[in-house]
Amino acid sequence: MLTELDQSRNNWNFWTDLLDRRIRNASSHLDFYYDEKLQIFRGKDIVKVKYKGKTRKKVNRFSISPEEFLYETLPNAVNASQSFWAAGILLCLEPYPEYYNKALAMLNEDN
Repeated sequence: MLTELDQSRNNWNFWTDLLDRRIRNASSHLDFYYDEKLQIFRGKDIVKVKYKGKTRKKVNRFSISPEEFLYETLPNAVNASQSFWAAGILLCLEPYPEYYNKALAMLNEDN
């Protein structure tokens, strides 16, 4: 889905930039795991680079502390996805003023 968003004519950068690209790519290729011995998350990110006019794949290994993953990376992904889908639901409710206004009132209660 994220690849489709990147390739669409709309500017979806706000969405894809919120998610850690390295973790997204590594986990989709099953190259993201927790190393119990070192007590750190490790991953392998594959990027395309041009070298002498040819495109090649380069493997970048990375690590993320559990604190960074659990307190920064994961909440960003969860918040981004919840906000994205909530906005979509609001758009779907707009033709139904009763439900749309109830949803807006609920959102305004927290402010």
